Amino acid sequence: METRKNLLRGYISESVAISRYLIYSDIAEKEKLIYVSKYFKEVAENEKKHAEIYANFIKELEVEPTDVEIKAPIKFGDSAENLRIAVESERLEAEEIYPKMAEVAEKEGFKQIAERIRTLAEVEKQHFTKFSKLLELLETGKMFKRDEEVEWMCLVCGYVHKGREPPKVCPNCGAEYYYFVSKDILAL
Repeated sequence: METRKNLLRGYISESVAISRYLIYSDIAEKEKLIYVSKYFKEVAENEKKHAEIYANFIKELEVEPTDVEIKAPIKFGDSAENLRIAVESERLEAEEIYPKMAEVAEKEGFKQIAERIRTLAEVEKQHFTKFSKLLELLETGKMFKRDEEVEWMCLVCGYVHKGREPPKVCPNCGAEYYYFVSKDILAL
């Protein structure tokens, strides 16, 4: 049954994403893109849970490991390139791979698995949306500077500053500007 192979594919794909996003997080932190780094770590934790979901279905159905083919990018660049890869990976999972996997599971009589995979696709869509916005801000130079006033929150102490850019140094805890994120990004 194809669903059994798809469960293995899902598990492997999510497992690869965990390590990829943790590496991307380290790269973003070195580039002083602290929120991008934190978001990559957050998504890595989400992907860990997704892998666990697949693993539980694998265990429940007593799926034996088989040769399965997956396409998982293993590329590392600067944060802009890494965000591009993340955007495309999450889009593929949300719009193509997981919907097809759910359809197959449904046809093979695995309604609960199909529903869970559809739910996972919705989460991947949320990742896609936020990664896309972060990439847009980075590419347009608006990660730390906006045309209009916004609220910037210090990721260290929670201080909120209203302005076109965050303060150079947080007046509350002394964190530098790159520890700030606009609240509109947090709302996504």
